[in-house]
Amino acid sequence: MYFKCGQTRDARMIYDELPTIDLVSWTVMIVGYTQARQPNDGLRLFADEIRSDLLPNSVTAASVLSACSVSGNLNLGMSVHGLGIKIGLEECVVKNALIDMYAKCHTISDAYAIFHGVLEKDVITWNSMISGYAQNGSAYDALRLFNQMRLYFLAPDVITLVSTLSACATLGAV
Repeated sequence: MYFKCGQTRDARMIYDELPTIDLVSWTVMIVGYTQARQPNDGLRLFADEIRSDLLPNSVTAASVLSACSVSGNLNLGMSVHGLGIKIGLEECVVKNALIDMYAKCHTISDAYAIFHGVLEKDVITWNSMISGYAQNGSAYDALRLFNQMRLYFLAPDVITLVSTLSACATLGAV
């Protein structure tokens, strides 16, 4: 609630008064800071989490990767990627966050490598890559991927359509 109202300081005070801080507490705070456009504060909490010897789960890793996307912190994102591999965080939510992070940090080839390695792609996986291509000026690749998605009979959602229209606009093909 405090994050939605822009009162990050109040949220932090409540967090600091918790008798025990668990993985859920860390994750909620990281997400809150990221959504409040203060991803570096969330990333500092993640560093505290790691120093406390608490390993992230897939939701925490995806949240940290999202903070890296917003802040443009490619180096930390790559470190989280390596940690995820080391501790076995292979869930789709982590891979989707990796695709988004690499695309937003303008390393589209790394985003595609992750995308290509996902065996069971969901609509979020496709959206992350289509959007990544569109945001990085690779409109033809975005449209190619959109057509490929349709061949797999996966129904596009609003995000898919917005990303595809963005690619079309880049090409002047609206």
